Amino acid sequence: MELLPLVCLCLLSCSGDGAAPEPCIRTLAETKDWRLLQCEAHGDPLPTIKWKDSENNILPAEEPQISDRGGRFYITVKTTVTKTDNYYCVATQETLSHQVAAVIPVHIPGSNMVLIILLVFAIVAAVVAAVVAVHYCK
Repeated sequence: MELLPLVCLCLLSCSGDGAAPEPCIRTLAETKDWRLLQCEAHGDPLPTIKWKDSENNILPAEEPQISDRGGRFYITVKTTVTKTDNYYCVATQETLSHQVAAVIPVHIPGSNMVLIILLVFAIVAAVVAAVVAVHYCK
């Protein structure tokens, strides 16, 4: 499968109060089973980054990497996801009471297969139960 490039516009300027702009999310690598996502943010003070899923669960992530580019500090955090969902990169600056997020939808083919199998099993079980009930109610 060919990896399609994701065009991502990273904002290079901050507002006057140092509040972080929306983080930039990229897909770095993918297979049929997982996606490696990267989130990058900057601001003054440097924000913290957390990855979350659509249920607001915090995801495990690699150690944050901090770099200095021309006097501006950037924080980059990577996570690997294995299911179809919307994933959020949340940048927080506690001292400014500022939080901003970006979202990336991820589709992993077959990641919902377990749910489909369980649904089919539940339907079959319901049909069997109905047949047994009708048979014994005669």
